[in-house]
Amino acid sequence: MAVQEAQNSTNTFTPSEAGRNSALAAAVVYETLAEALLNVPDERVCADVIHVANLLGVSSFESSRATASNAELEQRYYDRFFTPTSPYYVPLCESCVRGSGIEDGARRYKPTVSAAADHVAACYRTAGFEFSSLAGYSLAVQTLRADSLASELAFLGFLAHSEALASTAGEALHIRRLQVEFLRDHLSRWIAVAAKALAETEDDFYAQIVALASAWVELDKARVAD
Repeated sequence: MAVQEAQNSTNTFTPSEAGRNSALAAAVVYETLAEALLNVPDERVCADVIHVANLLGVSSFESSRATASNAELEQRYYDRFFTPTSPYYVPLCESCVRGSGIEDGARRYKPTVSAAADHVAACYRTAGFEFSSLAGYSLAVQTLRADSLASELAFLGFLAHSEALASTAGEALHIRRLQVEFLRDHLSRWIAVAAKALAETEDDFYAQIVALASAWVELDKARVAD
């Protein structure tokens, strides 16, 4: 990433109260979406997602949540992310989804190892982010990859929060550039495909979460580009 370029361009960016508040709000959205993928869907997790969706003008979550019992929603969580034999399963990581496509009427995913995943891990090291330290449901944490959607969302939440707390214009600009580059090189390149992959089987609570995340990424690209 262009660390030196960011450090040499501090005269064009000045942290403002509005900018800090915007970054904090972005951090909350990213962290809420990541937590929804890392945790069994209890009342708190669902309420947090619905709250964020309502703030972003998306009202479909309340009806989607209301039509499924707690047990049904929890089972769908397992089927979506931990049961490869389930028709609802999607390997929700960049390596698998990016470049996937429909063949013979079914979506075919890519291998779990890729140069993109290696670059994601390098981005984390540069920023001092430890995806392995994320908390959540034990199986979700154990199977978490650097390029899992939950990891990438949590990383952007970490960067947005760091930007809001930056003490100098140079530090804030550097962190802003990291967000721009990670969105450009990674998350925005595959999250819309991920949303489509989930919706292909059923437009359920988790398909809607990833669709919301995809829409949010497009909004946040405009924020960090300012």
